[in-house]
Amino acid sequence: QIDFVFTVNPSSTNSNDWDNNSGNDWHVPVSEMGLYTPLEPGPNDTIRIKIAHTVGGNLWWGVNGWDEPVTAYQPPGSSGGDPGQSIESPLTGPDTAGYYTIQLGPFNLGGQPVSEMNFVLHWSDGTWDNNNGQDYRIPFNFEATPTDPSISLTNITTGQTLADPQPIQVSTSNSVYNEVRIDGQLRMVSSAAEFNFDLNTADLSYGEHTLYGFARAANGRVMFDMKTVWKTPEITYAALPPMDYVGVHDRLDGTVTFALLAPGKRFVSLVGDFNDWDPMAGVMTYDSVRSIWWTNLALDPGTYEYMYDLDGALRVGDPFAVDLNWVDANGNEHWARENQKSVLELGGESFEWTDDGFQKPAMEDLVIYELLARDFSSTQDFQGVIDKLDYLQDLGINAIELMPNYEFPGESSWGYNPAFFMAVESSYGTQNKFKELVNEAHNRGIAVLMDLVFNHADGSSPYHQMYGTNYADSPYMHAETNDWGFPDFDHGKEGTKLLTSRTVQHWINEFHIDGYRYDHTTGIGWSGVNDYGVSYFSWAAYQADGEVYQIAEHFGADVASLINGTKIRSHWHDAFHDQMKANLRQGSFEGSWYGDMNKTERGISFAADGFSNLEACVNYLESHDEQRVIWEAQTNGLSYSQAVQKAKLGAEVLFTAAGIPMFYMGAEFGMDTERTIDYNPLQWNYLDDPVNHDIFQHYKRLIWLRNSYPALRSNSINVVAKNNAGKTIVYHRTLDGHPGVVVAVNFSTSPQTLDIQFPHNGTWYEFVQDDTVSIESEWYGGYTIPASSARIFTSEHLWVDVVEESPQPKSFTLGAAYPNPFNPVTNFRYHLPATSTITLVVRDINGREVSTLTDGLKQPGSYAVRWNGTDDRGRPVASGVYFYTLTAKTSDGEQTFHASRKILLMK
Repeated sequence: QIDFVFTVNPSSTNSNDWDNNSGNDWHVPVSEMGLYTPLEPGPNDTIRIKIAHTVGGNLWWGVNGWDEPVTAYQPPGSSGGDPGQSIESPLTGPDTAGYYTIQLGPFNLGGQPVSEMNFVLHWSDGTWDNNNGQDYRIPFNFEATPTDPSISLTNITTGQTLADPQPIQVSTSNSVYNEVRIDGQLRMVSSAAEFNFDLNTADLSYGEHTLYGFARAANGRVMFDMKTVWKTPEITYAALPPMDYVGVHDRLDGTVTFALLAPGKRFVSLVGDFNDWDPMAGVMTYDSVRSIWWTNLALDPGTYEYMYDLDGALRVGDPFAVDLNWVDANGNEHWARENQKSVLELGGESFEWTDDGFQKPAMEDLVIYELLARDFSSTQDFQGVIDKLDYLQDLGINAIELMPNYEFPGESSWGYNPAFFMAVESSYGTQNKFKELVNEAHNRGIAVLMDLVFNHADGSSPYHQMYGTNYADSPYMHAETNDWGFPDFDHGKEGTKLLTSRTVQHWINEFHIDGYRYDHTTGIGWSGVNDYGVSYFSWAAYQADGEVYQIAEHFGADVASLINGTKIRSHWHDAFHDQMKANLRQGSFEGSWYGDMNKTERGISFAADGFSNLEACVNYLESHDEQRVIWEAQTNGLSYSQAVQKAKLGAEVLFTAAGIPMFYMGAEFGMDTERTIDYNPLQWNYLDDPVNHDIFQHYKRLIWLRNSYPALRSNSINVVAKNNAGKTIVYHRTLDGHPGVVVAVNFSTSPQTLDIQFPHNGTWYEFVQDDTVSIESEWYGGYTIPASSARIFTSEHLWVDVVEESPQPKSFTLGAAYPNPFNPVTNFRYHLPATSTITLVVRDINGREVSTLTDGLKQPGSYAVRWNGTDDRGRPVASGVYFYTLTAKTSDGEQTFHASRKILLMK
């Protein structure tokens, strides 16, 4: 048993400072022996492993890590595990108490000293015991007992660099036989108590080696003296030239500079197909001031593969690689470090960009569509996204946010286990294919944002592999943990600052990326305007593009300070998401409660949540991290039809609230599958179902509404009524000189009759049902809103190409554009007294046709048409003067009306 007491002050005589169980002390009985004995075995000991279990199995084990033990160390019945690395040996038993056992050792052969043993248990039912993923490890003790011999390599210290030849001095006691070996190779045998010799090191490779002495006494007991030693090449010391930088720099003079930040390494070699992967041929120069290893090579145009060889023991891909060929021997996307072949292309054709005319939408105008390339289309790649850009343009969104699309291990991932931040994920396509995606999106007026994961990296990444748990030397990582178990970046370290700043500028400069969403910034931290963490890399992005969108996933209390104090412009608005999920699923959700209209106001109004403008809040109902609204509602007891209604209601609030609306791919047609990080393709066939197609049309109309009414993109929002009991809220969106919008929302399960306040009297047009109400004062009394519904009223009817409810016009009229000047959307009105074939065309100042907005037969009435400042191919047009022209013809083809008006596009 274990006996103990507690104390907060061992020197105190005050009984209040001690807990001794009322004078009885505390006792813990130990009912089982340890897993193995002895606790610290030596080379002369037999290790006994004993464990109780319900079925038998094997011990999967290796020595000195997971090396294969020599045959003499292997118990009968052993078989190979991983080739050359481990074996499986059968357990015996069970005994009467249900224990299985195995005995190993002694490990007393001069050819393979054992400093530690690693093992896991592989049971016959297919289960494993691997010590919760840590494996079991038995360290060995080499302190000699009085009955043991001793041996010492007296002039060799651990970590020493060997000379050629290297003098060796050996001292022994109680020994009758001695050996000196290096990496198991016998170099000297002697029975003398003291002896010297010269060790030939010319045949040793560069890197770490194990040099050891072995002594055996007359009684058969043995002892080792093991030293880790090095053979290193001659290093040239010189500063990295000012023109060069970490990574690969094509000097455009026929030479290329390779540079790696690697403090604490004894030597680094550049290996590749240009030097037959020979580390002896690629030893790099060392800039000891900056801890950078570098070399400059003359290379002809072509494609090359390369890696870095560290200390002759570890090969990794370039941490700043812009392309990789990370595949196994069969050409399959892989995860192993040794397959991280970085790719350098010299002299290839440059990509022909055609997006010069693209201008980013103002941030308050964004409608963001989040997507994962793997699941978005059947091809699971960039081409699949390109093929759907026309669909997205027609939907009305003007920004796509790509989940991480840079190299991760293997071929399938969400990308939140990044391994190379500056390289396009190969399973999605080439660098040029990604550029094509961005270019084609820009040509349709769609901005492209990327999701950057700077909190951590995958364990296979060079940022971790280069140093492992040697955090003192690592220029990237520290020992702090995170919720996902990945190696964690230290944003105060030079390598991390260099990596993050280079990354954000790389994607902007090379791929025309418009903005970023930064993952889990609460785990990163920030300091100053550009000192540390989020503030540092957001400043670097701002230096590359002063209009870059920068959005943080920052679920912390200091998010307002982050936005106000750094170049971060917005954040994922958790208050909106959590409260809307609670309202739509009719229950609680992450601290929010169904029907809490006070928190609902915080969600829809940036000011109520402590922010200065709507740009600060990206509102969303669904994201990659969240369940679908329809799934959530159904799992909380609602029927499918009720869940669909909730999804439509959520969209009505999403696109009328004050903030930047964002939705996850497929929300627009009612995706309802459960969240999973595994392959979960969009069900495009849903669009063939009338219910889902109705959801799609609903989303499309609401996006049009937000794009067409500037008040919905303004900072003006006024909550005029809210009722927790009735679960209703009414808010106004107004902007001087523009049509106003009134939104009345009923989250309850029964109809609610409201007296609705309007900003002013007059005729108001209800958008959802295409209804009309007349307001004599500022109030409309007794308006009934059905259960789980919203009604959206506007002071002007701007529905796209739809007849307005007004008396039949008495003459042909082409109205003034509204607004004018405009950027980038304006609206045209025209009136027809008779059935006519009409064309409405926009031309530039030289009379060249830019866009045909309407062409066909129209019935008598008043019409409104929206123009979004693009040509017939969907490309944004330049600033300047344009003319819109209406031509009307009667049924016999005779022209009856022709008129033009001038508009001004100002960007």
